[in-house]
Amino acid sequence: MERETLSKFGVLLLILSSLGCAVYFSRPLPPSGKTVIRFLTYETGQGQMDMVNAIKRDFEKANPDIEVQVEFNSMARDKIYVETASGTEPDAFYAVTDDIPRLAIKGAIEPLNELIARDKASNLNIYFPEVVNALRYAPPYLKIPRAKQELYAYPIHFSTDILFYNKDLFEKAGVPFPTDKWTWAQMIEAARKLTVKDDRGRITQFGMFLPDTATTIEGNGGHVFNSDYTRCLIASPQALEAVETLRALRFKDHIAPTPAQVQETSSMQMFKLGQIAMLPGRTYMTVDFNKITDFKYDATLMPGMKFNVERLAVGGVCISRHSDAQHKAAAYRWAKFYCSPEGGQAILGCEKNCVTAVKALALSPKYFLKPPPANSRVLVDSLYDSRITIPPIVGASEYINGIATPSTDDMLRTEHMDIAAALRNYQAATNKLLAKEPKGPTR
Repeated sequence: MERETLSKFGVLLLILSSLGCAVYFSRPLPPSGKTVIRFLTYETGQGQMDMVNAIKRDFEKANPDIEVQVEFNSMARDKIYVETASGTEPDAFYAVTDDIPRLAIKGAIEPLNELIARDKASNLNIYFPEVVNALRYAPPYLKIPRAKQELYAYPIHFSTDILFYNKDLFEKAGVPFPTDKWTWAQMIEAARKLTVKDDRGRITQFGMFLPDTATTIEGNGGHVFNSDYTRCLIASPQALEAVETLRALRFKDHIAPTPAQVQETSSMQMFKLGQIAMLPGRTYMTVDFNKITDFKYDATLMPGMKFNVERLAVGGVCISRHSDAQHKAAAYRWAKFYCSPEGGQAILGCEKNCVTAVKALALSPKYFLKPPPANSRVLVDSLYDSRITIPPIVGASEYINGIATPSTDDMLRTEHMDIAAALRNYQAATNKLLAKEPKGPTR
């Protein structure tokens, strides 16, 4: 009987959630009289967990009426989607740009514009505007400019593409170090000189690893999407040229490894072992690379075929819309502290996992810009050439896992695929997915 009752209760929650009804839970205060909030994050690296726990200690010291129960879970993204369906999600949780449309359209996360407007001590101007705007969302049918859309997460940090390089290998080959003014042609020429073969003609050192396909297309003047992400435009001459160029670096020029040559390792591991001279990578890789002792490395801007374009990813703290007013207020205080320069940001920027969203800290020579790497400034400057390449749509996960990743992998995996046909199929599948996006109010 008890199981039957619980089952019926669970079904009721799912029905209410599907109807767009907010499900609130009245939670009694603990004996201490504190408001207890739950915070869920999938940043589960040891360094990341240590920093979040340090933020928790500082927050609870400054806010003795609130207790934060931190839950680290590498599968937190899936967990959030399951829990928001029943209104049982944590009071606050870590999310990235492409999580927001799906959560916002379901009414699972609290809009922050009004809360911040009422909070006279809150100031979004301390953050990079590009980072703040990446955490905004409105359904495309509303045609609201990005900067005026609702903010759904307090900004923590961002990451982009940059070009890592092995300084020792450059010196050994007599090739000048790359600069932030480097062109695509200069990068390819250097990669040729940095590719090394043994006596039997086997490549023992590659000049570079392939950069991201979407940003290579954008850097060649093509577009994966139109400006409001309502249409996919990838079947273009610029995209065809970009993909064929990337494929040639593998199968014609032999300066970038094929999937078979990478085998069971990874691009990061190959770079750390000195098997790749240049690695188009992500900001978070600096944490591992700063531990390298076998050689010196540095970083620079990733050059594009015609102009520079970097991928932008942004992380922030969301607040559950299903929490009651008391827990929602406490979660807001936690999110604000977590993202403030005096609170969480003073801790998070010590390890270069991502770039702090606070401009003053990110640009401080005594803080984030402090080496290594020597050119830490590139981690920040890459923001200005960056854009969101994952569309801010409800079906973002379906696009990434069902279309973008398998399509680009297939196009670059073999030497003789019909790229033009593959791009047309990519575009058709994506536009079919975009057609499913909400065309009007869902609640």
